[in-house]
Amino acid sequence: MMHLYKGFYPVDSTGIITIGVPNPSTNIFNTYQNNSFNEWLAGVIDGDGHFRLSHGKYPFLQIIMEVKNTPLLAAIQARFGGYLVSPVNCRPTTAKYTLGKRHLMRELVNSMNGHIRGINRVPQFIELCNNLDIKYIPAIPLTRDSAWFSGMIDSDGTIVAGITKKYPTISIKATSMHYADLEVFTIFGGSINKGGPNCYDWVISHPDKVTSMVEYFNEYPLFSHKMLRVQRIEEFYMLRSLKANRKDSRYHDAWKNWIDRWKLS
Repeated sequence: MMHLYKGFYPVDSTGIITIGVPNPSTNIFNTYQNNSFNEWLAGVIDGDGHFRLSHGKYPFLQIIMEVKNTPLLAAIQARFGGYLVSPVNCRPTTAKYTLGKRHLMRELVNSMNGHIRGINRVPQFIELCNNLDIKYIPAIPLTRDSAWFSGMIDSDGTIVAGITKKYPTISIKATSMHYADLEVFTIFGGSINKGGPNCYDWVISHPDKVTSMVEYFNEYPLFSHKMLRVQRIEEFYMLRSLKANRKDSRYHDAWKNWIDRWKLS
């Protein structure tokens, strides 16, 4: 069944945008203050968004993601309005958010100004700024204290476990068609490699680097389903230290249970 959401989702009385990515152990909601929300959203748009002038004059934004990330798109709708279709009729595994009213696009463009940095997205964004008579502000330099990285992982990132290996590993990746889009991620270490014929991957897999990234995500949470995997990384390293992946381990049942939960996240 297709669901069309029109209008706004509620925000709390403090004006903090609250989104339902519950921690499975505490069932609490992650929150972002306004500027961090803007940084995070810029990361999502740089990854999975698209700016365009419809018929050459009507500015709009569209973001398409996996249907399981409908709550993420609902948080954006809560802040800026627009339409959310989940799932999309012709693509049942996807959800689509669209914002097109001129006064709402003006508010969004002002919020994103100074944060959009994707190679593909910047020319689109400049075109909208010109259309809306808004002075374009180039992206400000990033630090580890920017939520933009979480937005990019939410959109174009993956968190994978190599559980069939003799020495199991976890890797965190971000993918882009452009090498330059990923260079900023090296602030967390790792490397950028050719990921396929038309893309590059930034990757970290060393336990110290992955653990550092988990600490970052605890401060700037993911809003996608990937946060569930982040919340299971600490347990992975604990079980690995106990050699629970070995079939003769007394903890092997716990290891198999962890794998089952990882696959569901």
